[in-house]
Amino acid sequence: MALLLMGAQTTGSMEEGYHMVVESLYIDEAKELFEFCQWVDKEVGGCSKYNIQKLWQAFKHPNDADLMIFVKDLKAKIAMFKAL
Repeated sequence: MALLLMGAQTTGSMEEGYHMVVESLYIDEAKELFEFCQWVDKEVGGCSKYNIQKLWQAFKHPNDADLMIFVKDLKAKIAMFKAL
C-alpha cells in the first residue's frame, strides 16, 4: 500500500499513482490493486496513510455495513475539502 500511496501523492490520483509504481508490484496482485485504485478514485475521492487499510477492507468486503458507513463518511469529508 505504501507504493500506491507514494504514487498517488506524486500524481494526484490513485489510478495514476498505480501506473507509476506498477512495475514494483507482484504480478498476481496487480489487477486487484488496480481495481482498488479505480474504486478509491471513483467511490471515495482519495485516501491517506491513515485510512487506506480500512478502505482496502471496505473494497474487499463491500457488504459490510460498518465499512460502507466509513466509506460514505470519508467520501463526504473529502468532497467538502475539495470544494474549498
